[in-house]
Amino acid sequence: MTTKNKLPTSITGEKAYKAILSRVRENHLAQKLAKEIFEFYGEFLTYSESTETLTSEFCFDIQHEPFILLEGARIVLKIDGGREAEALAHELLHLQLPIRGFPLIEGAEIPDGMTEEAAEVFMDRYIKLQNLIHHELNIANFKELGYLKRHFLCGFSPPQVDYKALVNAPQEFSWWCLEFFRHWITLRHGQSLNVGMHANDALQWGSEQHPILKQAAEGMMEWVKFGEFKNSGHYVKQVNNLLEIMKIPKVTQWAFLECPNLQRPIAKRMIV
Repeated sequence: MTTKNKLPTSITGEKAYKAILSRVRENHLAQKLAKEIFEFYGEFLTYSESTETLTSEFCFDIQHEPFILLEGARIVLKIDGGREAEALAHELLHLQLPIRGFPLIEGAEIPDGMTEEAAEVFMDRYIKLQNLIHHELNIANFKELGYLKRHFLCGFSPPQVDYKALVNAPQEFSWWCLEFFRHWITLRHGQSLNVGMHANDALQWGSEQHPILKQAAEGMMEWVKFGEFKNSGHYVKQVNNLLEIMKIPKVTQWAFLECPNLQRPIAKRMIV
């Protein structure tokens, strides 16, 4: 899955690598990470900086039809006079995950009869959930680079929602699951205790509509703490186990990135 938004002027390949190195020049381990990324992606690596973007971001540009094809891996770094090095390391760790053997969500088997609009909502949930799972995979490595846990998200906080006001406006069970999960797991990634309160609010008011939400929340927390998904060989099965808890259709198409030749990565599809 990929989003192709209008981007600031970008550079690619070795120029991108050198620009990235200059941003993490005070951290030898982060420079080593940047080298690993460049040696894998080569000219497919795209980098840009912006003072206008809301947050730093990464994206894998993948063509899905008529055949799967990696078109690029890009980073947009938010420049705000703050912790650019930490933000850049955060995004580099996202790009490292395919190198570590973790596949990317490409598609799912949407139930028959689901409208196109509803299907798009579900696909958006996959993107959000994958990002949260990536954070759990990356937080330990971020700290091993020498950065502080509280700087992992670089000040980003999940949007707040008035869950009490939604009690009389029915929401899908999977929506409540994702709301609880995104707050709860963000607390694990260095955010303030406020996100813990938001997680409790989502659980309390979501349970008014779906009494089984508390049981699902326990399952989600156990899934994270058990940590079997951190083994790349078990990742596909484990992510689908989490989706089953949240009553979200399982992922049936995955994209693996491989680099049989230096700096010439390719994408392969796996259907389960």
